[in-house]
Amino acid sequence: MRIAQPATLHLERIRFAYGATPIVKDVSLIVEPGELVVIVGPSGCGKSTLLRLVAGLLQPQDGTLWIDKHDVRQLPPERRRVGWVPQSYALFEHLSVAENIAFGPRMAGVSSAERRTWVAELLTLCRISELAERSVRSLSGGQRQRVAIARALASRPRVLLLDEPLAALDPQLRHELRARLVELVRASGVTTLFVTHDQTEALAVADRIVVLDGGNVAQVGTPRQLWETPQSAFVARFLSAAEVITARRVGAEEVEIMPGLRGRISSARATADTIALALRPADLLWGAAGVPAEVVHAEYLGGRYQLRVAVAGGPELPCVAYTAVVRGAQGTIGVHPEARLTVVGS
Repeated sequence: MRIAQPATLHLERIRFAYGATPIVKDVSLIVEPGELVVIVGPSGCGKSTLLRLVAGLLQPQDGTLWIDKHDVRQLPPERRRVGWVPQSYALFEHLSVAENIAFGPRMAGVSSAERRTWVAELLTLCRISELAERSVRSLSGGQRQRVAIARALASRPRVLLLDEPLAALDPQLRHELRARLVELVRASGVTTLFVTHDQTEALAVADRIVVLDGGNVAQVGTPRQLWETPQSAFVARFLSAAEVITARRVGAEEVEIMPGLRGRISSARATADTIALALRPADLLWGAAGVPAEVVHAEYLGGRYQLRVAVAGGPELPCVAYTAVVRGAQGTIGVHPEARLTVVGS
């Protein structure tokens, strides 16, 4: 079921400060109709503030904000046709599930017959029809999440804002509900901005990702673009916990990380003699021919160990092992034979 005709959301040089402290510094972004764009970044980078600016809960101090070519800066929140799902879900505890969903249309003057139709459609879409008469107090975290989204969609929004909608859930439930959430959002057809602090979540669900750093846009692109072609060390480190190091080019597609440790890159990604590389754990293999190393940290992740190793004369590096390894173990590391090392920047 399509909830509404999805809108284009356009932010142009948006700025906002709390007092003398700038939070959103210079953000420009176009979100296409029906697109799911995820905003990530460290705490305090402006993610949730940006959503509040789009919703109309805050007003930008500079810049313009359009929804389908209409400047909405002077419109109050209730006239923007923007659906908002805060991290807490903010459900009305004294109302039933159906009454929560019907609240927005009722306040907008929608007739009771039409409200009943809308509520029934949303209960079906969100797979919570059997909960219609239940008090929200009795619901699980995942059920509350779906009620909150149904309530946001009940006003037929053209833009949906999700502020860390999975953060309150335990890790197992969070993983289970992530796919359902994306399926629900895509089925609704609404243009969506989704804030999360979880990089894995962003890579899994987004059409495009916006990485914020200190109130500025560090990079925008598809998950694959940001993973394979990070434009800065910050993006590489934030999205994949990579170790960014300098390597020396020794061939069209080969670099030397340090004497005895070489790997392949994509020749299209670098032409300089000195190259910045984002080394991720899967790039380096414990026990492979390369250079001597000592394990300084080891975590078992089910089927593999994720390591940090010390190499004489070099930085600590991430690495993987497929046999049992403990802290203090000594051996060798080499570049995984199938790895294509990621170049940072153009």
